[in-house]
Amino acid sequence: MSSLKTSAPKPRREYLPGYAKVFMAIAAAHFIIAGQQTKPLWRLITQRNYYVALVFSFVIALLLIELVEQITKFLDKKLPWQQYPWMRFAAQFIFAFVGVLYLDVALVKGFFYLFDADFEKSNFMIYEFVLIKWMLATLNFIYWVMYRSPGLFKFPISKTLGEADHDTRDAADDYSLRSIKNLLNGKIGTRNVSVDSTTLAGLICKSGGGFMVGKDGKQYRMSYKTEELSDLLPGDEFVQTNRGVFINLAIIEGHRRNHKEGFLIFKSEFNLMLPRSVSRDRYRKFKLAFDSFLTQEDKPDRASPE
Repeated sequence: MSSLKTSAPKPRREYLPGYAKVFMAIAAAHFIIAGQQTKPLWRLITQRNYYVALVFSFVIALLLIELVEQITKFLDKKLPWQQYPWMRFAAQFIFAFVGVLYLDVALVKGFFYLFDADFEKSNFMIYEFVLIKWMLATLNFIYWVMYRSPGLFKFPISKTLGEADHDTRDAADDYSLRSIKNLLNGKIGTRNVSVDSTTLAGLICKSGGGFMVGKDGKQYRMSYKTEELSDLLPGDEFVQTNRGVFINLAIIEGHRRNHKEGFLIFKSEFNLMLPRSVSRDRYRKFKLAFDSFLTQEDKPDRASPE
């Protein structure tokens, strides 16, 4: 888990945009169909059967690509690369590669069964299976590269996001990541407001609602659930310390053990009414996140006591 500097937060981990996934699915579907054909391409694309097979192969390929992304997102939260590199590699290989690969085999077998065709006599395992295998391996490698070098891939952002006045792609990236993804919906009284998560010190979920606490002490009512906040909050800025409690790492000076739990020490300028305990089942993960945050901030003098 990499950290963000309070003054200039990094964008959260990004994934392939929709149009890139669609393009990959179309390309994979076409090569699966055309790879074994001896007919010239111009003749192949004039046949109706080509488009029927293309639609089916496209849907399957897009499903597999989307599934790899969702598994990667889940593992990014549960087994971050920086904290559990070998466990993460094993989980990524088993679930996002092997598992998805054999799900594809099951789907294709179902397709053959539906049309009363013999799967064993087909060339699927000889040609299509190998192609799908390389597609999934490439996709997993791309996500690993995107994690290791987040600035390597620069995808254009749609103008529908409201950044038409931005002339460069970098400006559009900054607008979309910081002005859109970091915004949370809250209320002050009866007035609806949008709150930048980087200005928050902590969030507390309760049954029937909850509230956000700004670094300036201002409170906003909210209706988010714990699971929703886990997806919305930047994982390298916020850490979950208790059930329904999220604290911004930037406000923490250090921590100490309190029996089997942890106890947070806030910086002196943040005298806020936020829970300071860290549940014992989350304390180890918190320490890893906080130590990573300190390392990225290049402030070894703030290393927390045990």
